[in-house]
Amino acid sequence: MKSFWTILFVGIVSLVSCKKEAEVIEPTTEVFKTLEDLETEKDYKWEANVEKLIILKDNSAEIVGSGVDFSQGNLKISAPGTYRISGKLSNGQIIVQSAGNDIVRLILNGVEVHSDKGSSLFIDKAERVLIFLEKGTVNNFSDNENYLLTQDGQNATIYSQTFTIVDGEGVLNVKSNFEDGLSSKDGLLIRNGKIKVDAKDEAIRGKDFVVIRGGEFDLIAGGDALKSDNEVNRNSGFIEINDGLFDITAKGDGISAYSKVNINGGVYNIKAGGGFAAFLPNGNSAKGIKAENEVNVIAKQLSLNCADDAIHSNSDLRILGGEYKVQTGDDAFHGDNSLTIENCKITVLYAFEGFEAKTINIGAGKYELSTLNDCISASSIRDSEQNDGSYVYIKNGTLILRSTSGDLLDSNGNVEMSGGTMIMHGPISAEVPLDYNGTFRMIAGLIIASGSNSRFLQAPSAISPQNSVLINFKKGNEAGKLINISNAKGESLVTFRPQINYFSFIFSSSKLIKGGNFTVSTGGLVVGTAESGYYETGVYKDGTVNGNFTVNAVITQLNL
Repeated sequence: MKSFWTILFVGIVSLVSCKKEAEVIEPTTEVFKTLEDLETEKDYKWEANVEKLIILKDNSAEIVGSGVDFSQGNLKISAPGTYRISGKLSNGQIIVQSAGNDIVRLILNGVEVHSDKGSSLFIDKAERVLIFLEKGTVNNFSDNENYLLTQDGQNATIYSQTFTIVDGEGVLNVKSNFEDGLSSKDGLLIRNGKIKVDAKDEAIRGKDFVVIRGGEFDLIAGGDALKSDNEVNRNSGFIEINDGLFDITAKGDGISAYSKVNINGGVYNIKAGGGFAAFLPNGNSAKGIKAENEVNVIAKQLSLNCADDAIHSNSDLRILGGEYKVQTGDDAFHGDNSLTIENCKITVLYAFEGFEAKTINIGAGKYELSTLNDCISASSIRDSEQNDGSYVYIKNGTLILRSTSGDLLDSNGNVEMSGGTMIMHGPISAEVPLDYNGTFRMIAGLIIASGSNSRFLQAPSAISPQNSVLINFKKGNEAGKLINISNAKGESLVTFRPQINYFSFIFSSSKLIKGGNFTVSTGGLVVGTAESGYYETGVYKDGTVNGNFTVNAVITQLNL
């Protein structure tokens, strides 16, 4: 866990540097101290000769050992110890009511339990409980649509009122017909296992926390799939995932935490709310991943198909590694306060908006965003025409931006670009590639942008160290028609094939040297390999010369 925080902190410092405007927020590690105090290594080590053997036989049970009895169709465990359980209960409960201050281990060795009365596994009282899934076994738990026993808070097929651990290499199948599938009123730690939950409401819930270190998960939820919702203790209500394979389908949120979500590994396929094209009623939440406070993600692979935001934080969102594929009916990545993205490969196939926050920090990586509205949107006051202090910092990376009816980069405040490449297609409406209320300081990097004939067209600001050119064409150009800028030697600075009809072109490069003479051409042919329409190398020929210009100022404007 310490290595994750080290990577996270170093990533933020290197990306934001010493900018006063972009606050560096160091994550707290307080939330993890509770978990470290709760578990010990000896919890996972025991000798076979201490196991108490239980074979369930529907209306009876064979029991070898003390601290356990069978009565009225229920198996009751009343003392700490290690219990190996196999067999079947067609209508009964496994109940843990341990008065001791040591661990209760439940070794599930091929168990099938159904309860019409309440939870099929009810952990009422214990210091802590380990549910161990024996390798090579399948363990099934199910419940009824209505519970007769709810006075103890039972609302899940497997319900615990204490800290609970799930481990082992076996299979756990949970079918919840009442409400939740696997739920702990305290904290829940999952170390391993093949876990399938089909729940009427939440699939897996740990009120204080959910920590997952590995395993395979197939979760279907009528509510949220993974949830932690303690709203009282600021150090609780969090979800941490270090590894695992996740296939999640939720009517509500895929992963939802009141406090924070920390992901440092794993492969995810999350579908929320029926997917990006589904109708989402007002007031409903169907986000892929969300938290009230911070969200930190370094996933191996993450596929998100959501009716609502794909990843959302009501405070700070950090995406610091991994490969992401997103389809969403709202924002792809949203942080109310800040959004930091670095060392990722992100493909947004469809979204209303792509990156949104008050402060947006973008570092090394590849980011391809296709949106209905703004691709990148920084604001603290929605739709303000004044400088609201919001900021977009682009330090590195390749950004490929497309929008049909929004701005490609929209800041209600300022923009600073000190490296990287922005390739911008569109929009076809009256929106623009660059829209900012404050300043756009272009320090270094490359901007290649085709756009509309809007009167609101903007190039980077005149305070920029690097030169730019803004070209307006009197006649529109069809998608696919090449545009080329070459120097006096005939060397190409840029050859670009826009994917959307265009009336304008914005270009910023260190090669636009002051006093240099340049030629603008359209059409023609190019031989080379393109990156989303941009030919970094290649031979351009047979184009039609539209005009020439000399760079005498930071911003050159042409009407051709």
